[in-house]
Order: sequence, then C-alpha cells, then structure tokens
Amino acid sequence: MDKMRYSEKNMNDVVKQGLVAFYVLARANVMQRWKKLSYKEKRNAVQALAFMNEVQQNPAKYFSREQTYNDWVVRAQGYARENNLKNEMYAYYIVQTPYTIVTNQAIPAVVGDLYRDYYRFCHNVLQWEYDRTSSHESFRFGAPGFADRVIDQSAEMVKRAEIEKSNCFVKPLKQLAYNFQH
Repeated sequence: MDKMRYSEKNMNDVVKQGLVAFYVLARANVMQRWKKLSYKEKRNAVQALAFMNEVQQNPAKYFSREQTYNDWVVRAQGYARENNLKNEMYAYYIVQTPYTIVTNQAIPAVVGDLYRDYYRFCHNVLQWEYDRTSSHESFRFGAPGFADRVIDQSAEMVKRAEIEKSNCFVKPLKQLAYNFQH
C-alpha cells in the first residue's frame, strides 16, 4: 500500500481538485442551458454554483466527521423520536447524510450524468473520511478502497474540466480524443 497516495494531505488535495473540476463543469453546464432557463431557474442555478464554490473552497466543513457527525446524529435522533422508531439506527438511512445535503443543494447546477457523477464522488469522499476516522478497525480497513475511487473520479473530472476550459478551436479535438479513450 502506498502510504503517500492515501495520506490525508494528498487525499485532501485530490478531493479539492475533484470539487473544483465539478464546479467548472457545473458552471459550463449552466451556461449551456442559460437561455432556456426561467428567471427562477437561473437564480437557483446561480445559488447552487455559489454553494458548490463554497464546498470546493472548504471541503472539510461538508465532509469531515469532526464537522458533520454531530448534526447527522441530531437529525437521526430527531427523526427516530418523531416517528417512534424502536431502533434509532434505521433513522441514519432515512435522514439526509452529509453528502446528500451537498448534492441536493447542487441540483440546479448539476443535471443529468453530471449529477450522478457528483453524487458518487461526494458519497465516496464521505465514505473515505468516515472509514479512515472510524474507531472500528474493520471500517478503517475499507478506507483505501474509497480513496482509490475518489482518486480515480477526481482525475476523470479534472480531465473533463480541462477539456471544458480549452479554447473553442482546441476543445472539439480534445473532446474527440477523450471520447475515443472512453
């Protein structure tokens, strides 16, 4: 196992790069749809982009166990209490997770396949974070698998964002090469 690959610093850099790439792609997606959007849809899309920008600038606020766990527990306990659940653990599968809060706020800016990719990325980031910081060794054992998924997804999104940022003459060629590879 490559300890440097899975180091917290490296993974935080990878997560940030992935989130920046998703922001670039979401912004381009919104700009492509801009003329067809109603005033309300435009406002919602701009708010979603602003939120995504905030997430990419401070991922720990939205994904770290330290900053998200207590709120998740409060949501789950409240739901269990309000619905008289005998086993509180079921509530954790019903209430919003930290990553679903992030992805749901981004919906107006990330549509279609981009939403699916963003959802998976955020899910894997949270799983990596929660597994690596778990008090149970069996969970910590799974963290490298999620780290690999985050690394792969981030690299893929960075490639797509680089294509998106290309000038109008080079972009079609890069897109063709990318499509040929995938």
